[in-house]
Amino acid sequence: MAGTPVVIWPREGPGVTSVTAGTPRAATSRQLVSWAVVLARDQTGPYGLIVGTGLTTRQVAKREQIASAARRLFLEQGYAGTSMDAVATEAGVSKQTLYVYFPAKLDLLRSIFDEEMTAIASGEPALPQLHTVDDLRNLLLGFAARLTNNLLHPDAVSLVRLTLGEAFRIPELRETIRNALPVRALHRFGSLIAAADAQGLISAPDPDLTARMLLGPIMTYVAIDGFLTAGDVVPPSPEQLERIVDHVLAMVAVTP
Repeated sequence: MAGTPVVIWPREGPGVTSVTAGTPRAATSRQLVSWAVVLARDQTGPYGLIVGTGLTTRQVAKREQIASAARRLFLEQGYAGTSMDAVATEAGVSKQTLYVYFPAKLDLLRSIFDEEMTAIASGEPALPQLHTVDDLRNLLLGFAARLTNNLLHPDAVSLVRLTLGEAFRIPELRETIRNALPVRALHRFGSLIAAADAQGLISAPDPDLTARMLLGPIMTYVAIDGFLTAGDVVPPSPEQLERIVDHVLAMVAVTP
């Protein structure tokens, strides 16, 4: 993709400079290292980090190489115990290269967490056509099972615990967690509920409220029996999820 325009977004600086993906680093290194994050035009990540569109394959691989190294160190040594010098060494890159892709350690953690949650939410099919309440029930159960199983995978639990611990002292992380985890799940549940309501399958005039009534009990299993437990993490059983979904559907059932 060399030649695709990208933007250099200043963290501290007087303005914005346009360059071209693949431009020799020497031409822009001072700007990049001191105050820039490379962004793909019209395809920026949620926190102004490098994303895949508009980047060369080598740039994407380099970014993933750095993020993977940082993830290992964060989980082994903690966020506070990991320095940017250590990340550069672990990733096998220069500090100059590291700061081109991630100008601050917080950028690394936010990106790693968001990408983990994106991976958990990925693979969901497009909103299907609903014909019966059973169609809705099956979709809600399927999403609930995938969500809890993926969130309670040991790797995901470790990362969420790390990020939640830092969020109490780093306000910016709170918005990252909010948008990456509960907001995405609420949107998925809410979209299914709104579609069913529009077709008269259920009576849910406030899809967001109904989605919250559904997600809340599910997240108690994730939080209490997962993120906060000192013992083994066990996802809720299919029977437990069925009871939650059936209870919510009973509250919004269409009465004759």
